[in-house]
Amino acid sequence: MDESKQVCYTPAVTCSQLIEAIRAAMHARNMTATALADAVGVAPQSLGRWLAGKHEPTITNLEALAQSVGLELHLRKIKAADRE
Repeated sequence: MDESKQVCYTPAVTCSQLIEAIRAAMHARNMTATALADAVGVAPQSLGRWLAGKHEPTITNLEALAQSVGLELHLRKIKAADRE
């Protein structure tokens, strides 16, 4: 397995935890928020709101963010009863 990829095996991860992992990957790559916004194709202001926790990105944008910083995001749909 490529050691530069981070893998998280948890039953449920919050959006804020995903954003924190993306922030850490940005830091590890010395990537600016402007560069990440450009890579994802969103306005820097939108990215800033996501990173600050003021808004949550869509699943599509989360996937693009993760890919742009070298992370893999694997999603699966779970029933509400399985979350508890």
